Amino acid sequence: MQISFKQLKKVLVETESGTALGHVVDLVLDTQAQAVQLYEVKSAPIAGKQFMIKPSQVVRFEVEKLIVDDTFTAEAEQERPLSPPMTPEVGGVAMRQP
Repeated sequence: MQISFKQLKKVLVETESGTALGHVVDLVLDTQAQAVQLYEVKSAPIAGKQFMIKPSQVVRFEVEKLIVDDTFTAEAEQERPLSPPMTPEVGGVAMRQP
């Protein structure tokens, strides 16, 4: 199955038992492997929690749903910042950590 990024951003994410976790809002690609490294999921459009789901946690991908293993729970997954923290460098210029 192929899916566009536009379609992916509308995909509902839920566990095998039917617990809704949110919607895919972004993804992280491994450019060397040309593969998805992480799916970013948000539980609500404005003030929802954000979670990162690994492809290994995905049980199956349906047309409008991404089904993840029941062992993945929103409470157990740590929230991850969208970008690495800024650290000061010589000369006062802030650089992103690699």
